[in-house]
Amino acid sequence: MNAKMKMKIAALLSVLILLLFSIVFANKDIGKNNKGVELFNKNNFAGAEEIFFKEVEKKDGNYSVLNNLAGAQYKNNKQEAAVSYRNTAESAYSSQQQKFDALYALGNIEFNKTNFESAAEFYKRALKINPQDNDAKYNLETALKKIDERNNQNNQGQNQNQNNKNQQGQNGQDQNQKDDSRRQEERNLKKQMDENSQKQQENRQKQQESRQKEREASAKEEQGKQDAANSKSKQDDLEKQLKDDGNKSGSDSQERKENLQNEINREKQRQSAAQEQERQGAQEKERQKVLQNQLSKEKEELERQRQEINAKIEKMKKENENGEQAQAMQAQINQGQQSQKDKDSSPAAMLLNYYNQADQNSDKQRRKIKAAAVAPAAKDW
Repeated sequence: MNAKMKMKIAALLSVLILLLFSIVFANKDIGKNNKGVELFNKNNFAGAEEIFFKEVEKKDGNYSVLNNLAGAQYKNNKQEAAVSYRNTAESAYSSQQQKFDALYALGNIEFNKTNFESAAEFYKRALKINPQDNDAKYNLETALKKIDERNNQNNQGQNQNQNNKNQQGQNGQDQNQKDDSRRQEERNLKKQMDENSQKQQENRQKQQESRQKEREASAKEEQGKQDAANSKSKQDDLEKQLKDDGNKSGSDSQERKENLQNEINREKQRQSAAQEQERQGAQEKERQKVLQNQLSKEKEELERQRQEINAKIEKMKKENENGEQAQAMQAQINQGQQSQKDKDSSPAAMLLNYYNQADQNSDKQRRKIKAAAVAPAAKDW
């Protein structure tokens, strides 16, 4: 075996070793993500969130894992999930696939809140990006069916309520109005909480931008100060030379004096410009400090409002535990829990992003086979 052949074999072995290491470490990351998915499917949302969070920190920009993290955060009743999805859907920097995934996930979130109208709108927006996605089509059809069922139930409920009002008289009317008012208040509180979460996120973003501007202004101020000091030092040197040449005569001496004086004047201009830069940097730094103080107060106020909204929600929950209203709410909760247990009847369940394509295809096929069929959507997206 000659030397040339030995070198080729060594190079080939090096490539195979690198490929082996890549596969080992890739499978390690895949395993961790799929471990988080397994915990998610076992309703261990806190454990899943912890794994996904670590993976996102290790691989910044890994959108699949980031979507999984948002899904786990949502299951842990964290408002950041919906906010993150909305920002992704509206961002000009998101790819079409990322926007589709975010809109699809928002549709699932709204579906699980029984906000079927909002869910349908998100699915429609997702299908405008990818009209061929069967999951989004299926979920849209299911959401539209739920809307029709709710409308029918509302119509039936209105008729029944009218009969009850006729039988019970004014007392029944007052109770229904009270129930409607309570439900409206619940919706208002939920909306206020969502708006508060959005404002808190915007506040954090503004604080980060302000701190960056303060650092830039501080650097500008320091640079101006340094430049002004350098110009002053040069002026002193030039004025000393001019003074030393003061007693000399002759045309050459006179020309040298004029040049020195011109150079001194230029340094004075540079010094003035540097001092102005220093002044502007100091002013900007002070403005950002004032802004940060205002943002801190705004943050405190938003947190106070959030606690106040939470207190109202908790108070309403306690009030709803008494009387017939509490019984009706408990029945809805029991029905929701039963629906969650019966995964086969959950058409809009959150689909996590498996690294393993075979696992993902198998999961989707399982949902398709066991899910109940629905009539084609009456509307065109």
